[in-house]
Amino acid sequence: MDKEHLVKDLKEFMISELKLKRTIGDMIDSAKLFGPDGLGIDSLDGIQLGVAAEQRYGVKIPVDTDEGKQALSSINALADYILRSKAGA
Repeated sequence: MDKEHLVKDLKEFMISELKLKRTIGDMIDSAKLFGPDGLGIDSLDGIQLGVAAEQRYGVKIPVDTDEGKQALSSINALADYILRSKAGA
């Protein structure tokens, strides 16, 4: 899967999994996932996203580490992390 398709899939996945009241079109790839300036997800959503991403993409995201926090900083960062992890597997 290339990054463009993965980003689209992540957006659909996040809307569904986290029950975000957003559309794919209004989700900015580089926007922060956490806090009011971004998508507004909270730490519990982050953990849920990490677990769900592991099940869906087969990639473990260590949510309680700096690496995991960086991976969950934006949709682009998450896509990059998944692609790097899959390439290294």
